[in-house]
Amino acid sequence: MRRFILSLFVAFALLCGNALAADGVVVALERGMITVKIDDKEKKIETRGVKFLDAEGKEVARQDRRTTFKKDTKVEVVEKDGKVVEIKLKK
Repeated sequence: MRRFILSLFVAFALLCGNALAADGVVVALERGMITVKIDDKEKKIETRGVKFLDAEGKEVARQDRRTTFKKDTKVEVVEKDGKVVEIKLKK
């Protein structure tokens, strides 16, 4: 029984992965880069390979990113294995 519970715990830990989420505010959105302020530190993120999601979780089209992710917009930045994988609009 102990082995079963331990194996469930290990499987759960592996499935969760190393995904981390942090709340931030958009500082700037330039061609190919977005700057987000997280905990009083500005972080420049390359937009290639990053999913941009609205508050409902739907992907934002590339041409709509500038109007959706304006300066001072609250966002959630999700990192996996040290790389940003998605930026989600906060409600």
